Amino acid sequence: KNAVARDLSDLPSAVRCCFDLLEKGRSTYDIDNYGQGRWPWMTMEAASVWILSDGCEISNDTGLLSSFTLPRSEAPTSAELFLEPFRWDQRVWATILRCPGCGSLPPELSNNPGPVGLIADITAGRAQVVQNMRELMKAVESLSIRLISASVGVKLVPLEDDEENGFKDAARIKAPPQANTNLVLASKTAQFWPIPDCTLLTETATNIVPRSALPILSYKLLVGNGDGQGSESQKDPAQEHTILFPEYYEVEPCAVTEYLRERCNSLKNPRAMLQLYVKGSSTPCPAAGDMSLSMPLPPGEPFGFLRLIPPDGQGRIRSSSSSGVELALLPYNY
Repeated sequence: KNAVARDLSDLPSAVRCCFDLLEKGRSTYDIDNYGQGRWPWMTMEAASVWILSDGCEISNDTGLLSSFTLPRSEAPTSAELFLEPFRWDQRVWATILRCPGCGSLPPELSNNPGPVGLIADITAGRAQVVQNMRELMKAVESLSIRLISASVGVKLVPLEDDEENGFKDAARIKAPPQANTNLVLASKTAQFWPIPDCTLLTETATNIVPRSALPILSYKLLVGNGDGQGSESQKDPAQEHTILFPEYYEVEPCAVTEYLRERCNSLKNPRAMLQLYVKGSSTPCPAAGDMSLSMPLPPGEPFGFLRLIPPDGQGRIRSSSSSGVELALLPYNY
């Protein structure tokens, strides 16, 4: 209630400054463990940035900007290691205040967060448009609930087209080009299996390849034997992984969870799953002057999968999850 807006604000630099200040405290802990994979349960320094905006054009000290571009970090501990200034457990939540003086908003504005919604999306956060005080209080309450639950952000992209994978209805059910979502932690206790890095750090490496803030997980549809759609040599990893002690994480709703649900329905096979890879995870970091990483990276080896939460409770995620999808982490190349 005491917030007052005045003058032009440099929002992109302000957001970057927030993340650089968070980095000062984060750098004292070995949380990002570069070169050792990413541990989803290490969220002791998770943080959120809340933006209040009218959803109009972005400005800086020189005037209006045509687009929102988040500057690179200036923190010495992260400028060379990450492509973005934020981390996968740091979110931007945007509340867009579109409160009409009279009447109602046109449809093109009532659900349009404007350019501020972009920064919320790339951090796997959310932008919400409110039109009155009641909706604003609901937005604050929902944000408070999200701050309690520990989560990390990931980006999901298809490894290959479904037509290449042999599915006849690929034209009707298409995999989304990409989707940012969150993995909600079932427990903060230490776990065993990490998400692999995008490169393999070796003792002979002389260059450091910067990470993306959100790990990019490539997925491939896997349906198992006897369904008449996929390869007959494919196995069902859900029946063979229990001895490896998989770790389960709830996946928040996104375009990929909806795609998996549609695929299971079309195949009439609830055991169909999306096997996960990280491109370049088996490729060593280049030596000085080596440009091999500019070439297309191999998919690497599988390390887990997305699947519908089984109703029999075999996983650790509740069956009443909002998306009904869980991620199972397993040893690399299981």
